[in-house]
Formats: sequence, C-alpha cells, structure tokens
Amino acid sequence: MNELANIYQCQEMLHLIETEAAQNETGEITEEQFQALVLAQTTSLAKLEKIVNYTVFLKSYIEAGQCEIERIHNLITQAKKRLQSVKDYITPFVDAERERLGRPLDVGTHRLSTRHTKSVVITDPESFAKGTFPNESRTKIIHEPDKQAIAAYINQHGSHPGAEIQKNINLHVK
Repeated sequence: MNELANIYQCQEMLHLIETEAAQNETGEITEEQFQALVLAQTTSLAKLEKIVNYTVFLKSYIEAGQCEIERIHNLITQAKKRLQSVKDYITPFVDAERERLGRPLDVGTHRLSTRHTKSVVITDPESFAKGTFPNESRTKIIHEPDKQAIAAYINQHGSHPGAEIQKNINLHVK
C-alpha cells in the first residue's frame, strides 16, 4: 500500500490485511504487511493530527471573528449614542434659529432644519390594555397598539389612560 495513505485508506488496508489473514492457513499477517500497516497508521495519525489542528485553528478563528463583530457592534453603538447626544445638543438651537429666521439654517455646505412631529407613547401598558378601544390595536403575535387610531381618538375625545401625545423635534442635516 501507499505510504501516504489517508485515514480512510488506512482502515481499508487494515480490513484487507485482516481478511487475507483470515483466509490464510496460519491466520497471521506477514512482516511486510505489518510494516506497511504500521507506516500507514503512523502517516494516517500524523494527517489526522493536522486535520484536528486545523479544526482547532478554525474554532479560534471563529472566536476571533465573533470578538471582532462584538467590538465593531460596540463601536457602532457608541457612535450612535454620540450622534444622538450631539443632535440633542444642537436641535434646540437650530429650531430656535429656524423660527427666528423663518427658514432652514445654512452652515457651510449643510442645511439644518427641524421638523415638529407628534407620536403616541404608551406610558402605562397595563392601564392602556384595560382601555375601551380594542379597534385601535392590531393583533399580531404580540399585542401592538395602533398608534394612529389612538392619536385620532385622543385628538377627538381627549385623554385616555396609559397613552398620551408626545411632541418631538427631529433634526435634518442635508
């Protein structure tokens, strides 16, 4: 047999030698067959060790990749928080200047403006769920209030327990 046998060929070689020995009158294997089997198994184990080392390398590579993903995720999260902090800091000024000037604020090559919006905020989900309007909610796997219908209800009828209209100012940088 080939001295560069792989792990599967080594098993086949052992099976062939055992079959030949069983058919032999003495039931023993020859010295030549024994040497070939030892060589094949040694080579096979060396190849197996290389394969195992490669799998260990791949596992560590995956772990390093996961750590890198986590590091990048943390960088993105931190950048988003900083961006929101800067926006929260300059939005009142930009809004006041927009009101004063009556137009968006031009800063270098950028145009800053604000947009006033309103959104429904469920302040107390338990109290809200006990409310009187099931039609103002969409039923999915999870109960999700229909905020447009709730806003219309609050605008038309006044307050509702557990929900209110919240005014927001959003900054636009173009």
